[in-house]
Amino acid sequence: MERKIELLNSEGPILVAKRKFGSYLIYDRHHHNIGIRTHQQFKDFLSGKDTLFDSDGKEWNFPLQPEGMRASQTEINLFLQETNYNE
Repeated sequence: MERKIELLNSEGPILVAKRKFGSYLIYDRHHHNIGIRTHQQFKDFLSGKDTLFDSDGKEWNFPLQPEGMRASQTEINLFLQETNYNE
């Protein structure tokens, strides 16, 4: 079963993360793969220590996005827990 989470959504998914082969693949609204992150790198993105650029060249810093656009901390925790134990 593929594990994925909509990290940012505003009238549709903006950034989606999928867990594959021990890494996190991050896709933008155009379904382009814009990053592959290890578990620690993914956590760094979620905490704002790392940013991503989408296929339009827009830079995304996760915690700086409006709270209503971001996945909740509960959803993120569940995603991280599920992907760590049920790959």
